[in-house]
Amino acid sequence: MVKVKSTNVRRPYQGGELHDLLCLHFPQHRTPNLVFDVPRIARDLGFVNETIYRCLRKDWISVEVSKKLIALSEDLQLDDIFEEDRYPEKPLAPVDLLAFLFNEY
Repeated sequence: MVKVKSTNVRRPYQGGELHDLLCLHFPQHRTPNLVFDVPRIARDLGFVNETIYRCLRKDWISVEVSKKLIALSEDLQLDDIFEEDRYPEKPLAPVDLLAFLFNEY
Protein backbone atom coordinates (compact mmCIF):
# COMPACT_ATOMS: atom_id res chain seq x y z
CA MET A 1 0.00 0.00 0.00
CA VAL A 2 1.34 3.44 -0.98
CA LYS A 3 1.03 6.33 1.44
CA VAL A 4 0.30 9.72 -0.06
CA LYS A 5 1.21 12.92 1.69
CA SER A 6 -1.54 15.44 2.19
CA THR A 7 -1.73 18.04 -0.55
CA ASN A 8 -3.64 20.49 1.59
CA VAL A 9 -1.50 23.50 0.64
CA ARG A 10 -2.92 27.00 0.80
CA ARG A 11 -2.47 29.20 -2.20
CA PRO A 12 -0.91 32.60 -1.51
CA TYR A 13 -3.57 35.26 -1.01
CA GLN A 14 -4.17 37.50 -4.01
CA GLY A 15 -5.61 40.92 -3.19
CA GLY A 16 -9.13 41.87 -4.24
CA GLU A 17 -11.20 45.02 -3.98
CA LEU A 18 -11.77 44.66 -0.23
CA HIS A 19 -8.03 44.20 0.28
CA ASP A 20 -7.35 47.37 -1.73
CA LEU A 21 -9.92 49.35 0.27
CA LEU A 22 -8.43 48.23 3.59
CA CYS A 23 -4.90 49.05 2.39
CA LEU A 24 -6.09 52.55 1.50
CA HIS A 25 -7.85 53.23 4.80
CA PHE A 26 -5.39 51.43 7.11
CA PRO A 27 -1.88 52.37 5.92
CA GLN A 28 -0.54 51.90 9.46
CA HIS A 29 -1.46 48.20 9.17
CA ARG A 30 1.32 47.48 6.72
CA THR A 31 4.60 45.72 7.24
CA PRO A 32 7.92 47.44 6.40
CA ASN A 33 7.63 45.70 2.99
CA LEU A 34 4.24 47.44 2.48
CA VAL A 35 2.31 44.17 2.75
CA PHE A 36 -1.08 44.42 4.45
CA ASP A 37 -0.63 43.09 7.99
CA VAL A 38 -3.68 40.84 8.47
CA PRO A 39 -2.62 39.46 11.88
CA ARG A 40 -2.22 42.98 13.24
CA ILE A 41 -5.58 44.28 12.04
CA ALA A 42 -7.27 41.07 13.21
CA ARG A 43 -5.78 41.58 16.67
CA ASP A 44 -6.81 45.26 16.73
CA LEU A 45 -10.37 44.30 15.75
CA GLY A 46 -10.54 41.44 18.26
CA PHE A 47 -10.83 38.64 15.70
CA VAL A 48 -8.69 35.65 14.86
CA ASN A 49 -6.57 35.95 11.70
CA GLU A 50 -8.71 33.49 9.76
CA THR A 51 -11.78 35.71 10.10
CA ILE A 52 -10.05 38.52 8.21
CA TYR A 53 -8.38 36.18 5.70
CA ARG A 54 -11.79 34.63 4.96
CA CYS A 55 -13.28 38.08 4.31
CA LEU A 56 -10.41 38.97 1.99
CA ARG A 57 -10.55 35.68 0.07
CA LYS A 58 -14.30 35.95 -0.46
CA ASP A 59 -14.34 39.74 -0.99
CA TRP A 60 -17.23 39.65 1.48
CA ILE A 61 -17.57 41.09 4.96
CA SER A 62 -19.96 40.47 7.85
CA VAL A 63 -21.84 43.25 9.59
CA GLU A 64 -19.88 42.64 12.80
CA VAL A 65 -16.51 42.97 11.06
CA SER A 66 -17.66 46.05 9.14
CA LYS A 67 -18.80 47.81 12.34
CA LYS A 68 -15.45 47.16 13.98
CA LEU A 69 -13.52 48.32 10.89
CA ILE A 70 -15.44 51.59 10.81
CA ALA A 71 -14.89 52.18 14.53
CA LEU A 72 -11.16 51.40 14.23
CA SER A 73 -10.83 53.74 11.26
CA GLU A 74 -12.48 56.58 13.17
CA ASP A 75 -10.35 55.94 16.27
CA LEU A 76 -7.12 55.93 14.29
CA GLN A 77 -7.98 59.18 12.56
CA LEU A 78 -8.77 60.86 15.87
CA ASP A 79 -5.54 59.58 17.42
CA ASP A 80 -3.33 60.88 14.60
CA ILE A 81 -5.29 63.85 13.33
CA PHE A 82 -2.13 65.87 12.64
CA GLU A 83 -0.50 63.27 10.39
CA GLU A 84 -2.52 64.24 7.31
CA ASP A 85 -0.37 62.51 4.69
CA ARG A 86 -0.59 59.23 6.57
CA TYR A 87 -4.38 58.85 6.33
CA PRO A 88 -7.08 59.32 3.70
CA GLU A 89 -9.18 62.48 3.86
CA LYS A 90 -11.97 60.76 5.76
CA PRO A 91 -12.38 57.58 7.80
CA LEU A 92 -13.96 54.44 6.41
CA ALA A 93 -17.73 54.90 6.08
CA PRO A 94 -20.54 52.33 6.01
CA VAL A 95 -21.26 53.19 2.38
CA ASP A 96 -17.68 52.15 1.50
CA LEU A 97 -18.42 48.62 2.69
CA LEU A 98 -21.92 48.13 1.25
CA ALA A 99 -20.67 46.37 -1.88
CA PHE A 100 -18.84 43.84 0.29
CA LEU A 101 -21.81 43.24 2.58
CA PHE A 102 -24.08 42.40 -0.34
CA ASN A 103 -21.62 41.07 -2.91
CA GLU A 104 -23.75 38.02 -3.69
CA TYR A 105 -26.75 40.08 -4.83
